[in-house]
Amino acid sequence: MSNILDVFNPKTPPNGQQPQEPCFPCLLTSAAVMIAGGGYMASGAVFMAKEGQPLPQAATPAWRATVRLGGVGVLALGLYRAYDTLMLSKEADSKLH
Repeated sequence: MSNILDVFNPKTPPNGQQPQEPCFPCLLTSAAVMIAGGGYMASGAVFMAKEGQPLPQAATPAWRATVRLGGVGVLALGLYRAYDTLMLSKEADSKLH
């Protein structure tokens, strides 16, 4: 029998099973990528053309503003993820002591 249904509708773990611990390297890596990518998009460097080459016509001012705003959003989410990871690591440290 196929286990396709388990992919979309996973079985709940039996009672008493410990929840999965957060992966701090994974959280830090995703925060760094989101901060760097959001900063790149928000800075407008995405639209820097080589000398003598105009931007494509599709890069209207509204599109550039939308990309920059999206970059600010990604940057904000990256900062939130970094802050959340910092709080999780402090919580994990306090449990050890």
